Amino acid sequence: MPSPPKSLPMPEMPLDALAFHHAPVGIALTESRVVLDCNPAFAELFGGTPDAMRGIALVRLYPCVDDYERIGAAGLKVMRDTGRYHDERVMQRLDGTLFW
Repeated sequence: MPSPPKSLPMPEMPLDALAFHHAPVGIALTESRVVLDCNPAFAELFGGTPDAMRGIALVRLYPCVDDYERIGAAGLKVMRDTGRYHDERVMQRLDGTLFW
């Protein structure tokens, strides 16, 4: 009878932090529309690093202030009603280039 597998070494960071850091999609934690933290995929999407993105006001990532205000108001209402919000829109990288 084969012996049971040996235990794998525990990761150096909690599993939720590993999942956040290595997720293939961009994830940002925000408060008052300011980036508190983000994973590398989010930072790469906007042309930065996680360190460079921390503290950035989300308005910098929108093509114009009108979009920021309009989408923010619509998103806030949906989030308050349902607890979730998603959409697709044109955004702006740190270097000013637009993407969708």
